[in-house]
Amino acid sequence: MASAETAFDSTKDAWFDIDFYNTGKTGTVKLEKRDFQRLGDVSAWLTSEAFDLKDARSIEAESAMQAAMDLAKSTTATKSEIDKVDKQLKASLSDTDLFWMRWVACKASLKR
Repeated sequence: MASAETAFDSTKDAWFDIDFYNTGKTGTVKLEKRDFQRLGDVSAWLTSEAFDLKDARSIEAESAMQAAMDLAKSTTATKSEIDKVDKQLKASLSDTDLFWMRWVACKASLKR
């Protein structure tokens, strides 16, 4: 989508957003025409209505980061829980992801 920004021509192009809603056994799909707007950075597109991600990372990374943040609030985190979250983060984040700084500090405080 970021690459399409410079080529998008509203007289002949359109952006249609497709969303799936789980409504029981079958679910429903909603197709909606959206007004195209330039969002610039790819991260902005990933967290827009086009992709509906909470963060500009994979769903697995989002899940691992949420587990880490939930664990950070815990006062009774076990070594096993810390190791599990650490493993999830290692499997889903790059070595240079900025979240590592938060996690390293959090992990140190959890191991009191």
